[in-house]
Amino acid sequence: MKIRIYFIAAFGILIIFLYFSSVSFAASGDTIVHKTKTGYCYHRADCFHLRSDITITLREAISEGLSPCEDCNPPILDEDEVITAKEANSKPAAGSSISAGKTSVADSLIAYESETGNLSIQEEESSGTTIFIKYSKWVIAGLTIVIIMLLIENVSLKKELKKEAEKFAAEKGNYERSVSEQKVEIDKLKNDNQEKENLINILSDTEKVNQLLTTISLIPKGTKFLPGRIPYDNLTGEKYGSYTVYISPNGKRYHKRKGCSSANIETNIVTASSYGYLPCNVCCKQKEIYPKWYDSYIRFFKFIDSRKQSN
Repeated sequence: MKIRIYFIAAFGILIIFLYFSSVSFAASGDTIVHKTKTGYCYHRADCFHLRSDITITLREAISEGLSPCEDCNPPILDEDEVITAKEANSKPAAGSSISAGKTSVADSLIAYESETGNLSIQEEESSGTTIFIKYSKWVIAGLTIVIIMLLIENVSLKKELKKEAEKFAAEKGNYERSVSEQKVEIDKLKNDNQEKENLINILSDTEKVNQLLTTISLIPKGTKFLPGRIPYDNLTGEKYGSYTVYISPNGKRYHKRKGCSSANIETNIVTASSYGYLPCNVCCKQKEIYPKWYDSYIRFFKFIDSRKQSN
């Protein structure tokens, strides 16, 4: 936009330069000008109207009644010399009044003054009008072009403002859509968190979880749990049921049969395993008695506890 303003300013300066370059300045009567054989104007040497070039002085051109060319703008005669040239051109020839014999001296003077006065007024009016019209054309043309350029600039500015408005509207629409999508995501996360929280609350109830796991056959039927998630059942008359094993004070293995390798201390197989006891190679060799599901069960509850703590 600034570039266009600079361009308009430069164009205005150019119009002013052309205007002043076209002004004809006053010159002396001895200045050389040019005329044609049949024309009514005098010209500069480079004027395209000079098909037949006749060189004369500026004073002679004025004396012959020639006007300055409107195209090449030749110099005009100085005001004082104009008066002198007009007086010389207007004086009657010697003896003309006497030869006529029909006009009195007074009538001749009146006619002379009237003629010279009217001629001076007419020429001055004609010259002033010509110069005004000529230079007015330049000024009007320049102002017209500047106005047209300003109108074009106005249209261009409106187009730019319209583009900016459309761009702003598009960005606003994108922002609103983004906010709406983010709100949907937030609501979704809230719902998911609520569902997770509800699930964790449900899973925090050990008894319900045990019932669920029993239902899906992960925990054997009849299995119950002591504090610390120690499994037991009532399938045998022993303290922990089928999860009962025996250890000795100095032994490193647990036994399924009481008295094997002097093992008489009753304990739970999960507890024995947690203390590093290994199964007996004799009484526990043919059947794996450690519950395989128990490790998955413990990992499941560890996960539930960690999620509960994080929330």
